[in-house]
Amino acid sequence: MSPRGVTGAANGTDQNLAISLPFSYVPPEMDDHFQRGIEEFNRQFFFEAHDTWEELWMETTGTHRLFYQGMIQTAVGFYHLSNRNYKGACSQFGKALAKLEQYLPVCQGVDTRNLANGVRECRFDAELLRDGKLTAFDERKIPRIRISPPENY
Repeated sequence: MSPRGVTGAANGTDQNLAISLPFSYVPPEMDDHFQRGIEEFNRQFFFEAHDTWEELWMETTGTHRLFYQGMIQTAVGFYHLSNRNYKGACSQFGKALAKLEQYLPVCQGVDTRNLANGVRECRFDAELLRDGKLTAFDERKIPRIRISPPENY
């Protein structure tokens, strides 16, 4: 697996990512930090997405706090998977799914149903990798976070 999830100041790569969401619709309630985290996640910069969403999570109270925590755990799970820490990936994916499934089918404009399905599929593969029943992970299975227009809510 490529080290795309391992980027940032710790290894000397550029932290100044240009953020331009490839979405035709961005919900007005979507926080700038959350948008940046989505872009980082979709570029497979999982550590950065985790950091970006953690800032937002620490400032959040109320109903969306658990949702943001699930997003953070999703990013951490993929970070672990990208570093072949299959046990850590399985653990984080399980925690993330327990939270994301409370916000189906859409939360904060995110198609949580699609994301949860993708995480579930990757958790299954991570379990097989952890148990030595699979030799390689197909990175094409990593879900992209999709924004759902209001008519799909």
